[in-house]
Amino acid sequence: MHDRYHHVVKQATYAVQDNHAFWEGRSLRAWTDVLVDTLVAEFDPVSIILFGSLATESDGPDSDIDLLVVLDDAPLADRRRTMVEMRRVTRGVAAPHDLLVTSIADFERNSARPGTTEYEPAQHGVAVYERVAA
Repeated sequence: MHDRYHHVVKQATYAVQDNHAFWEGRSLRAWTDVLVDTLVAEFDPVSIILFGSLATESDGPDSDIDLLVVLDDAPLADRRRTMVEMRRVTRGVAAPHDLLVTSIADFERNSARPGTTEYEPAQHGVAVYERVAA
């Protein structure tokens, strides 16, 4: 049976060194820099926050890159579409990654509220990019 939709998954070289994941010969930290550079160039975010095991330096062989991208304006209705576009733009990044999107207003409002998208990155994350004020 022929599928109507065909998805191509890039085959990436994966290795473990000192209990950390390496994709295409690069550490997850190195891939984080690639992701951040790509997202900054395409979306001009206010900030990008790394969270999860990589931020707490407890990453291991099964870890991925978790980023919260804070935009000037990200209406709730548009966030899914924005995340899809971000995934399209970062498709060439071999390392596994999860991208979440929020607005600066929602980040400020929800960063101290457990259970929100913003809480974990705000409480335990590390800012890997902050836009310089003009």
